[in-house]
Amino acid sequence: MNNRKIFGKVCGLIGFVSLLACIAACNNDGKMPVGRVANPKSLYFDYKIWGDEESGMITLNLQYRLGGIEGMPVSLVPPANVTLDGYRMEPDSSKMNGVYYEVNIPVQDFAGPHEIVCTDIEDRKYKERFEFPVISLKTELPKIITRKDLNFELAGLDTLDFVRTIFTDTSFYGRGIDRVDTVRDGLVTISRAALKNLRNGPVYLEFYKEEGWPLKETKSAGGRFTLTYVVKRAFELKDSANLESK
Repeated sequence: MNNRKIFGKVCGLIGFVSLLACIAACNNDGKMPVGRVANPKSLYFDYKIWGDEESGMITLNLQYRLGGIEGMPVSLVPPANVTLDGYRMEPDSSKMNGVYYEVNIPVQDFAGPHEIVCTDIEDRKYKERFEFPVISLKTELPKIITRKDLNFELAGLDTLDFVRTIFTDTSFYGRGIDRVDTVRDGLVTISRAALKNLRNGPVYLEFYKEEGWPLKETKSAGGRFTLTYVVKRAFELKDSANLESK
């Protein structure tokens, strides 16, 4: 067999394999396979939970990464499994995020303590107990706010706590406000001086309650837990009557 024929057969084989790969990708509907086998001793537990007042939903997302925090997400090989409050979670996947375990729960149904239990293939259990911090504004904001020291009262925080505060306007030159505030007895104060970073007009306010810690019970690769909840509002910022008269 001459070299040209050999080359032609090799090219044909490569094309056939590529076609099969393409068909498989199309049949998979853009999802990554969820049945990858991983060394259970090298899994990094990556737990995230977030929610917002606007949607009224809490999302719990769990991933088991191969080797470390930047590792490829993989599915747990049965009989290994993970449960939330005793209910088994099933794997899903996407092209962008890989394999994950996820559940969406209304905020009003998520009060109180919760427990995630990951059981490995050797029936060892790794438990994480937590409560999700849901915050809210005690008093609704008016549609128009004048420039002065502003006090916001938040419910759902400890006596001494922290929130990330973000104010943005619609102007190109507005610097906005983005900072972490120490909150005592639920009170967040934004001084009139700080409002100089905002132009008059529509202003968007966001309060983020963010927490994170290393997981207590994990494989040797370790793990992390991050929680985020956000409250958003919009209002119009104007100069006070005294300022306008000057």
